Amino acid sequence: MKKVLAITGLIILILILALFVIMFPAVNAMSKTGVVDIDSGLKIFTGGGGNSAVYVTPDKGAIVIVDTKMGKWAKKLKAYTDSINPNAKVTVINTHAHGDHTGGNKLYPKADFITGGYESSKPGALQGMLIKVGETYTLKVPDDEIEIRNMGNAHSFADSIVYFKKRKLLMTGDLVFNGWHPVLMKLGGADSDKWVKALDYLIKNYDVKTAVPGHGVVSGAKILMDQKAYFDDIKTALNDPAKLKALKEKYKDYMHMPIFTGFDKTAAFIRNSK
Repeated sequence: MKKVLAITGLIILILILALFVIMFPAVNAMSKTGVVDIDSGLKIFTGGGGNSAVYVTPDKGAIVIVDTKMGKWAKKLKAYTDSINPNAKVTVINTHAHGDHTGGNKLYPKADFITGGYESSKPGALQGMLIKVGETYTLKVPDDEIEIRNMGNAHSFADSIVYFKKRKLLMTGDLVFNGWHPVLMKLGGADSDKWVKALDYLIKNYDVKTAVPGHGVVSGAKILMDQKAYFDDIKTALNDPAKLKALKEKYKDYMHMPIFTGFDKTAAFIRNSK
């Protein structure tokens, strides 16, 4: 019996180590953090969960945070905002309810929260003020106007974008994965057709100088079109093995999370959604 238990334990250990090796590149990429200084009042904090933004009013009396990361990175973000002004009035905007974007919410018990409400009765609304599907709320700050629009069901049950109007900076949340295969979970609310429609709307209606994806490198407006093309290309090629093979090669350098995301996972999700 002891021998059987020892062998079983060894097998489990090997499987855990194998999973760690497989997942390491994606986990390592998500763990890498950085800071993009847009200007003296706005910084983008990449990685450590979803990409986040911190806007500070000129007098440092108020702070707006877009997505609060997760785990230790959420705590580091909180430490940064406290270093600016621990008594500042804080507003937290969440692009959607997934934990890698909302894990730090609990660190701001006195903050005002703004998020998108669900178009159905599904649970999961976060806290604070809810914006209805298809509606835009404008938060006016001294040197900009921050527009929050609830795009509805796409990557999740309710995805909101945040647009700094004067800066022409768009935070897409997980409507854009820049250089990553997107996370598509039916139970998490993903709908690839509605996702493409949301991207179409953003491309047509927003003047974007800087685009901040939910995950990946901060870039320009082109990443919205790239994300739309990714879905459109795969959907068009579903019944053509040669085209699918060529597309898989085209997107071979995209980051993916084994078991959860990847080119084949996306193709299967779109095929099963038809």
